[in-house]
Amino acid sequence: MNSLIIAVYEVRRLIRSRGVLMNLFLLPLVIIFLLGSALSGMFNTTELSGETVKVVVAAEQTEPALKMLETYVSNPEVAKRIRMEKAASRQEAEEMLRSGSADYAVLIPDGFGSAMQRGDEARVMLLPGKDRTLNRSAGLVLGSFVEEINYRQAAAIVMGPEAAAQPAFAPGEASTAEGPRSYVQAGQLGTGVNTYSASQYYAAAMLIMFLFYSGMAINTSLDLEKSGHTLQRLHSLPVTYSSVFTGKLLGNGFVAVIQALVIVGFSHFVYGVDWGSRLPLVLLIAGLVILVSMSLSVVLSLLFPNGATAKALLQVLIIAMTFLSGGFSPVPGEFMRQLSLFTVNHWAFQGLLRNMLAGELPGVMSSIVPLFWIAAACLLLMVIVYRKVGYRE
Repeated sequence: MNSLIIAVYEVRRLIRSRGVLMNLFLLPLVIIFLLGSALSGMFNTTELSGETVKVVVAAEQTEPALKMLETYVSNPEVAKRIRMEKAASRQEAEEMLRSGSADYAVLIPDGFGSAMQRGDEARVMLLPGKDRTLNRSAGLVLGSFVEEINYRQAAAIVMGPEAAAQPAFAPGEASTAEGPRSYVQAGQLGTGVNTYSASQYYAAAMLIMFLFYSGMAINTSLDLEKSGHTLQRLHSLPVTYSSVFTGKLLGNGFVAVIQALVIVGFSHFVYGVDWGSRLPLVLLIAGLVILVSMSLSVVLSLLFPNGATAKALLQVLIIAMTFLSGGFSPVPGEFMRQLSLFTVNHWAFQGLLRNMLAGELPGVMSSIVPLFWIAAACLLLMVIVYRKVGYRE
């Protein structure tokens, strides 16, 4: 009962603190919104925009490649993504891009078709516009057309001009040994394609990082009783040190759970973040991160009587693990990726991302199981340190 009373007091103290509300609840939501909006162009590099891209084409009317492009764009699936217009010259096409009246440009030089059939050097120039998302969509769709041109040019070099003069492929298709193959295929998120939005990426990263900061709050709470010389007065009452310690753990843990629910719920309903269909796994990962964060915070608080030293070490540890796990930006290089395996954030982060992408359950559990053992080890370490050092003035 004493522990529960202390836990309730701890919850009331934290909720009434403006600093706690700002740093643990409001700040992560603001960072998720800012990073998700500002860095959206760095993610979803394989996802097509839902908008139709206006592509302007500059080429001679008799150019064979223009006929091929018209045939390709006439495919119903391609037509959903590309709307083609013609320009009289390269200058006109570039001016349309600058003015915003076109989203993308394809420049086919004079004599391109003849050079391609002879096997000579022939180039099609693709000019992106102002919108990164539309550029990405146009580049992905038109990339198939460029592949067809490259194939014909290679055929002309190897087998002669007759190979390049074959009839144009059926709209949106190319022939293979197995039959016609479509260049455009509609896909779904999570069907083997490793793609996620910036909002999803940073929602997962910030959830983990700020749960660690929530665990760090217990460091402040434990130190507060010592620095204020109230711990000894509490012990003079029929209250044991272990009751105080347990109550603070329960109170801070409850606030951390509420923090996780707020971040997940608000980001989903307001920002549209898709956390995946297995919400219990998201909460399980959050719970394990809370256990690890509180255990590490308690261990450092007990080993370093100076609260400022313990807090500084915790902050360095949180920032370092977030950086190494790719929480600020995707981890570059194989060495950094291998190093990230030694961080708690890596396993929690990968588990959340795999769940968001609707990955297979064994794949998600492959990240949760190591996180579970890390949490168990940290809890055991906390118990050992508490029994050796204790929480007292």
